[in-house]
Amino acid sequence: MKTTLLLPNGFKKIGWAIFVPAFLLGCSICFFGENFDRWLFRETVMNNIAIIGTVVGALFIGFSREKIEDEYKELLAFSTFGSTV
Repeated sequence: MKTTLLLPNGFKKIGWAIFVPAFLLGCSICFFGENFDRWLFRETVMNNIAIIGTVVGALFIGFSREKIEDEYKELLAFSTFGSTV
């Protein structure tokens, strides 16, 4: 019986939709940090949004299935997932 613990392929698009804006927010905070004090949120809230969004987006991208899975990709993803847990 073959069991895989990967997310469905649709999570890859969701992951990219979360990752890219959060990563750009993090980069803009890094380069223009003093300008974020005038926004609606404080800088610490913006930092947390950028960090959590980047991590969650990267996890969704990394642990979602490919459209066409072959045995090597599945074995590689499953061994990577197993070593992180």
